[in-house]
Amino acid sequence: IKSTEAPVLAFIKVSMGLGAAVVRAAEPWHGMLHPEFGQIRVDRWQGETEYVGSCDYHGSCLEGLASVVAINKRFSPDTFETLVGRPEDECWRREAFYVAQGCIAATSLWVPSKIVIGGRVMRVAGLIEKIRAAFDELYRPKDYRLYPAMTLPDFIDVDAEHDGNGPGL
Repeated sequence: IKSTEAPVLAFIKVSMGLGAAVVRAAEPWHGMLHPEFGQIRVDRWQGETEYVGSCDYHGSCLEGLASVVAINKRFSPDTFETLVGRPEDECWRREAFYVAQGCIAATSLWVPSKIVIGGRVMRVAGLIEKIRAAFDELYRPKDYRLYPAMTLPDFIDVDAEHDGNGPGL
C-alpha cells in the first residue's frame, strides 16, 4: 500500500447469517442503513437446483446458501455441528464456492487491502484454503492484474478467533 492510500479492510462473517463490514483508514464505513451484504445474489453450485436456499426473501443469496442455517437445512439430517468434524466432506467445497463469491463481491466493490473471514463456519479446518482456491478459480486474480494485492497469499485470511482452533461464534 502506498503511504498516500488509506488501507481498506473487509470483514465477512459467516455464521447463523452472513454479513460484512468495511473499515477504511481505521474508520468503519456504512451507508444510510445497515448494509445487507448477505443478500447479494450468487451463482448456484454446479447443478444444485433442489435446494431453494434458507433466505425467506431471496433464496439464492449468500446468506440463503452459505450460512449455518443454510447448511443445516441443505444437509439434514446432518447438521453443521456434525459436518464441522468432517472437514474433507464435499459440502465444504460447496461452502467455499459460495464464500469465495462473497470475497469476489467485496474485492470488486471495495478494493480492500485484505479480506478477513470470521464466524462459526470458519471453525472448519482447512476451509480458508478451499475459499482461497475457489476465489482463484472463479476470479483468476493472477490474470486480472489491475489489483495486485489480491494475488498475495494472505489477501483472504481467517479471523484468529475462528481459525478452526477455537469455539468460534
